[in-house]
Amino acid sequence: MTETGDVGGIILAAGYGTRLAPLSDHVPKPLLPLPGGTVLDRAIAALTAAGVGPLAVNTHHLGAMVAAHLRARADAERFVVLDEPEILGTGGALDNARDFLAPGPDFLLHNGDVVADADCAALLAAHRRSGALATLLLVDWPEVNTVALGDDGAVTALRGPAGSAGFGPTGGRLTYAGIGAFSRVLLEDIGPGFSSLIDPLERAIARRPGSVRGFAPAAVRWSDLGTLPRYLDAVADAG
Repeated sequence: MTETGDVGGIILAAGYGTRLAPLSDHVPKPLLPLPGGTVLDRAIAALTAAGVGPLAVNTHHLGAMVAAHLRARADAERFVVLDEPEILGTGGALDNARDFLAPGPDFLLHNGDVVADADCAALLAAHRRSGALATLLLVDWPEVNTVALGDDGAVTALRGPAGSAGFGPTGGRLTYAGIGAFSRVLLEDIGPGFSSLIDPLERAIARRPGSVRGFAPAAVRWSDLGTLPRYLDAVADAG
């Protein structure tokens, strides 16, 4: 574990949650309960273990509930809530958090609707060793694997054809888990308004091959909670 406060962090908690309706009509996905806390609490714990101190959390759908949950935590002073009256996307959210994230050399990002048992401290350490612009946590989800990963650990494409992972002479394909470590330099290529984080990452891959890297530890348990069965599976796995 790194020293707490050594790195900035942001949790993206502004999604619509439509795939889990009607459940998410009443409870935002980050506040869905799991053994030991909510999905959001699990993300906070993962980033805290990696040395994150103050945390930005963006909100949109049922954002007042997310803000109230954070205010009720014993460490409420850690959080900066950035409400988005109009959703900004995964790229626009980073632009909106620019003043919060820019002072440090890098930051950790965790989607607020994913559950993973990955070691975010190890992710950050790998990112800093490589000097990469971005280091993405990758998992094997064969039906949607689209991220092309070379044998040298460099990501060569983010939106290729889906396929099963297979690591041979030409690398393989995996899935971006919604968790990553990023250099603040990435913020220079993100403008105001709605955008996807994928866009500046693809530009970086094209301009500086090897600047986006994958971190793919074996046997990481992960779920994006996109459907009711996946949420129920996550509850069972966390029990």
